[in-house]
Amino acid sequence: LVRTLEFSPGEEGGQMGRNRVPWDGRNGRGIVVANGGYICRVEVKAGQEKKVRIRKIGVLK
Repeated sequence: LVRTLEFSPGEEGGQMGRNRVPWDGRNGRGIVVANGGYICRVEVKAGQEKKVRIRKIGVLK
């Protein structure tokens, strides 16, 4: 796990529909991650319903 970002309903990243979630390239300790491939896991909860999407992302500096 590199970093967990959480958003409350209604705030940017937690609104209905599509959201853009900027990531500064840092891990949970504030250190910039190395170049390479990473897995991005997005989990969305709405009431009792939960959806998970997994995507590959690349970091190049």
